[in-house]
Amino acid sequence: MGLKHLFKIYTIQSHLKFQATARVLLPLLCLLLAAGGCAPKISHSPASLGGSFSGHTEAGEPLTLFLHQKENKITGYGNIGPRAFSLASLTSWHGPANFIFEDGKKFNGYLKFTPDGNRSEISISGEKVLTSRNNDTINLSPGTFSGNYFTQGPLPIRLRLTQNDMLIAGSGFAGDKPIAVVGKQIASDKAKGSVLFSDESRTILVITISEAGDELTVQGIGSPFIMRRQ
Repeated sequence: MGLKHLFKIYTIQSHLKFQATARVLLPLLCLLLAAGGCAPKISHSPASLGGSFSGHTEAGEPLTLFLHQKENKITGYGNIGPRAFSLASLTSWHGPANFIFEDGKKFNGYLKFTPDGNRSEISISGEKVLTSRNNDTINLSPGTFSGNYFTQGPLPIRLRLTQNDMLIAGSGFAGDKPIAVVGKQIASDKAKGSVLFSDESRTILVITISEAGDELTVQGIGSPFIMRRQ
């Protein structure tokens, strides 16, 4: 067999080996390029949990709800039939909530959202209501306690309160732990409600506002303390 013929056989064998190696390495190379960011990236903004929702209770009463989201805290106002309420929740898609109605009755509850944020399940005192997002709007009637407040010290507390008529909803931080507050104004300078902590414990809260409106005296979280309006 001549040298020229042997060289031809060697060339064919080398080419076949290259093709076999390429069939193995090319898919791996594509995976590495995709992992390294060479593939086009598709990003999606997280769904907002704020907005208007509506549904019906098991008894057929209409429920309307308007929610505001601030990080993993949700506050809002709504109605079940003619009964108005406010709520505050510590939730990222699902979590505990506090409710207070205009007659002063307080209820523990729960909020749960679908992944797209377009539907929610509200549990109030054991009754579940399914709601769907709509395009309704609400005009809040700011009250005496609306505003941002803070206190310094060993446990700094920040709190943002909104008010609609006599009902109050708010959220903030005690140290680095989120808190949620609901309440009802029971006098010109006083409100009563409850605060929800990140461990799902709750306590009764009484808030008194100064005559100048620049300070809150808070009772219910340890010793009474003063928060200043920002």
